[in-house]
Amino acid sequence: MDACRRVLACLLVAGLLAGCSSWHATNVPEPAPAPSPTRDLGTVRVRLADGRSFRLEHARVDADSLRGTVPRAERTPLTTGRAAFALGDVRSFEVQRISAGRTVGLVVFLAVTVGGAAAFVIAAEALED
Repeated sequence: MDACRRVLACLLVAGLLAGCSSWHATNVPEPAPAPSPTRDLGTVRVRLADGRSFRLEHARVDADSLRGTVPRAERTPLTTGRAAFALGDVRSFEVQRISAGRTVGLVVFLAVTVGGAAAFVIAAEALED
């Protein structure tokens, strides 16, 4: 019984930590004036004029360029960790945001699943006795 509780608790916590995010299309950022400080745009997804698409972490607009880090799992032998693109070459720009609705839905789903599993375990134990 304790093992079941631990497994169910781990599943619930893992689901809550994962949360849910979604991509939101926004306008391509404007070039920043040269001496202005850059701000972290977070994780973004860009599609370039040549059709390639990239996900960048810690993206920043630096003058007329978009700079960021390609996630390790998405790197190829031809891509290093850092990437920079001219803003003029960016055709679409999406920002990753936490979706409150999806996260609430996930929490409700996990609560129902864990509750159902717990009820099943309790019923199974009652039948054994």
